[in-house]
Amino acid sequence: MPKSVIVAAAALAVFCAASAARAADTAPAPAAAREAVAVPQDVLVRYVGRYQVTPVAVAAITVEDGQLYGALPGRPKIALSAQTPSQFFGKTANGDDAELSFEVGPDGRAVGFQLQLNGMTMSAPRIADGAQVAAP
Repeated sequence: MPKSVIVAAAALAVFCAASAARAADTAPAPAAAREAVAVPQDVLVRYVGRYQVTPVAVAAITVEDGQLYGALPGRPKIALSAQTPSQFFGKTANGDDAELSFEVGPDGRAVGFQLQLNGMTMSAPRIADGAQVAAP
């Protein structure tokens, strides 16, 4: 194997290891290490709705049998456990830790959430029921 290929492969391995270490430093605490708290059903239903995560992706937040769930189109829904009445955590289908912090308006209804996933933070404003998402 040419020396340049070996050097390039080694550089790529170092880059990947450094990227993984940075992501681990900024990732939310593992869901297994967190303690869930009970949140009343009347609080959970204030979070139910659709949220614009990206220009073309809308997350659906639902409540089923007292459990909050989040889902993106084409992805399995994930159970969200409460860390506080407005902060939730869960594991994605890929096993990644996710954290949602709901922003609440004066009427107590969520107006959006902050999503922390893989070292990134994304804002997701609530969108009106029936609103259409523009195609890219």
